[in-house]
Amino acid sequence: MYKPNLILSAIITLSVFLVHGCIEPTDQFIAPSYDVELNFPITDSLFIIDDFLGNDSNLVASTDLDKLGLLYYIRTNKIDPFYVKDNLTLKNIETSNSTSLEAITIKNTPYIKAYIGISDLLPVSGGSDAIVPPFSSTINTNFKSIDNFVSADFESGNMEMNINNNMPVPIELSNIIIKNSTDGSIVGEYTGSPIVVAPYDSTNINFSLANKHVNDILEIEGSVSSEGSNGETIPIPEDAHLLVTLRFTDFILDKVTTILPEQDGIQVDRSIVINDSTKLETAIFDEGNISFVIDNSIDLDVNLWLQIQNIKLPDGSPYTETFLVKRSTNNQVFQIGSMKGWKVESNNPGELINELKYSFRISSDATNDERTISQTDSVNVHFSISNVVLSYAKGLIKPTSFDISPSELNIDLGNIEDKLSFDSLFINDPSIKLKINSSINFDVILNGKITGYSDNITKELLITLDLPAMVQKEFDLKDQGMSEFINSFMKSGSIPTRFVFSGEGIINPNYVIGSVSKFDSVAGSTNFELPLELGIAGGSFKDTVFVDNLNLTEEQIESIHSILLTIVTDNKIPMNLIMNGSVVDINGDLLTKIPPSYNTSEYVQIDAPEVNSDGDVISSTPYTQQIELRSAEAIEFIRSPHLIFSIMFDTPPPNSIKAVKFKTSNNIYFKIYGKINYRVN
Repeated sequence: MYKPNLILSAIITLSVFLVHGCIEPTDQFIAPSYDVELNFPITDSLFIIDDFLGNDSNLVASTDLDKLGLLYYIRTNKIDPFYVKDNLTLKNIETSNSTSLEAITIKNTPYIKAYIGISDLLPVSGGSDAIVPPFSSTINTNFKSIDNFVSADFESGNMEMNINNNMPVPIELSNIIIKNSTDGSIVGEYTGSPIVVAPYDSTNINFSLANKHVNDILEIEGSVSSEGSNGETIPIPEDAHLLVTLRFTDFILDKVTTILPEQDGIQVDRSIVINDSTKLETAIFDEGNISFVIDNSIDLDVNLWLQIQNIKLPDGSPYTETFLVKRSTNNQVFQIGSMKGWKVESNNPGELINELKYSFRISSDATNDERTISQTDSVNVHFSISNVVLSYAKGLIKPTSFDISPSELNIDLGNIEDKLSFDSLFINDPSIKLKINSSINFDVILNGKITGYSDNITKELLITLDLPAMVQKEFDLKDQGMSEFINSFMKSGSIPTRFVFSGEGIINPNYVIGSVSKFDSVAGSTNFELPLELGIAGGSFKDTVFVDNLNLTEEQIESIHSILLTIVTDNKIPMNLIMNGSVVDINGDLLTKIPPSYNTSEYVQIDAPEVNSDGDVISSTPYTQQIELRSAEAIEFIRSPHLIFSIMFDTPPPNSIKAVKFKTSNNIYFKIYGKINYRVN
């Protein structure tokens, strides 16, 4: 948009010049009292368009041979840089793992024994020679207490019973039952053929411990019989007896109550997905925290060791943590509040990962008191990595969005919109060029929005810009409809004076491998190039100027009868100009119109030159017009300091809105002279 006030102010300059130049009676008026007429020249000058436009650095003449001399309004605005900032994030990473004891370790299981002496079976004492008669006896005796547990539930295993016959006669055992002495529940039972044990010999019987509950005191019951010594007298040892021994082998405990030794450690190796669409070679945390919530249903204090192999501390070592988790506790929380400077890193250069490998191991120390633990007891570890903001990432990064902060793009027209109005205006080929510099090592799509504002209209234009990685690129927004957007304001009779650029950026829209930092930015500038190649219909401009009274005395002013101004113009600036004005007092009240109503025309008309189909001036015709100010109006014109000018204008041909070109070669010729009638005393 060119500065209309600069061109139109030329008309006001002309008007003020008329006031200053055409009514300048000399100080040598003193003469006898009679009416005289005095002709005098005012100006004979050629004004080029630069004289009207003044020194405005935003107006530049084209040096393009095809548009040589065409004036452009050029203004550059910086776009505030918009940074990736905190938009480089990872979704929360969380997982839960529950680990059971699997194997329960207890102290070594010794043999437990039940001693049955010969005197418990028949009336014979050891240490003598005697005939052992046939006998059949029932036994029911306790084993020695089990020292290594109070009670145990077996998932599987074997209970081996050894029967040692330290008597001089063979014996037979049948209906053997091993049971808990506390409640009589059966642990093992033998109902097969009698077991024959030769004198001074032994034999074994095995019982399954699968799904058996065992207390620390067991008892044995059953039947023992013998044919005796067949009537012969035989020596009987002093310690003649049956010795029944039990031991537990190859067992797996489901549950146990005992004083526990150190338990074997259990290690679990797992992995967790970072993001289905993101694969990283390396990434640096700017923000983030780790939280562990641990439930320990085991009746043991547990040492929990955890390592996340692909998360590295700032020194490059894998993240490792050890926790002491109290027995039978829930929701024990451990937190690390800041992961700033930590890294996600693959194990090999160039390798991309989308999973974090981690391991954790649980173990416990020996106890000094009895505890009850079972295989179903577990430690559940829930850990999460949350609120992650990355300061740098390299790899296959999912498309990431970030906001473009609004940036003002202004056209400096001063307060012209307060004085200028028009029915319609058209600018030929207006352009906004957007220079963008990206430091992001990914392609970026800018889905922008340009919001234009005038006094009474707000419009929006959506634009899409494809920005390659790490490049400086210029976009001509004409390709995005910017020319039509600017002219849409003009067609509505408005001048857009302010634009705001905002929107959203998408990093790595093509989903390729690259890198990005939170400090990466997209910055640039806009360059308005608005040619003074335009068409205007129904334009009007109104302003107030102050006119001094030329230091005339009241007597001199009162002596003026009339003023006749002759204006000869030759206009080679492609605009039709129609001007009139009003003389007002200090309060703004109308005193007289310029030209007054008794003139042939009530306005000053300056016709546009002839232009060709390309909008260039090709010829002009001189035009002459006179303005008469009679006594009262002439005096008011001199006496009042305020003059309101109203100027109507359009470009030729009228009502066509066809663009014409304003060039440095445009000029307007003024020849002005006056005739003043006054009384000389």
